[in-house]
Amino acid sequence: MLLAGLSLEERAVGAVRAWTVAWCIAEPVALPVTALMATARLVLVGGQEEREVFDAYGDPIIPLFIGGFLLAKGMEVTRLA
Repeated sequence: MLLAGLSLEERAVGAVRAWTVAWCIAEPVALPVTALMATARLVLVGGQEEREVFDAYGDPIIPLFIGGFLLAKGMEVTRLA
């Protein structure tokens, strides 16, 4: 009801922000994971452009490095490699 007068993009951003606040308070996962998921969700729901969202991380190559590090850690933990 609070998002009734907003455009589709504004509703998407509002929903992602509300989800992020709820996860920051409840902490079902670590806060850095919540932050990364929030930026990814903004792009996935079409609320904001990719470049606009990831500009906060600096250079556009930084999310690529973050994804690579996450995959490497997952492979290390599961002893995949």
